[in-house]
Amino acid sequence: MIQSHVVRRRLLLGVVSCAVLIAIATGAAADDQVSRSAARARVTYSVKGMRCYGCAGKVHEGLSKIDGVVTVVVTYEPSRATVEFRPSKTDPAALRAVIVRLGFEAEQEGKVQYLGGAKSPK
Repeated sequence: MIQSHVVRRRLLLGVVSCAVLIAIATGAAADDQVSRSAARARVTYSVKGMRCYGCAGKVHEGLSKIDGVVTVVVTYEPSRATVEFRPSKTDPAALRAVIVRLGFEAEQEGKVQYLGGAKSPK
């Protein structure tokens, strides 16, 4: 017999996975409507303090609400958030601030990757 906490954990994992897939699909559809020449960038943060899949969902939801964010992928294990965004609308510091405001620590992993013709700021 499966213990109830295992069942709850599997159910929550399924819900969070579905939310991430929907967000990716929605972001991709919105991105298709925008000119292909629009500049984009990608940044990844190591997120400390996430204790469950619900925390990952909270981070995902918070980042998804930011104007200029194209896609968000948040994983609980390892605790990371990868965000694709439009540099003309937001920046890595604003994205990090949202994670911190939600009650987590965030440290940028590596450099920002500029995509779609965007040039790295000097």
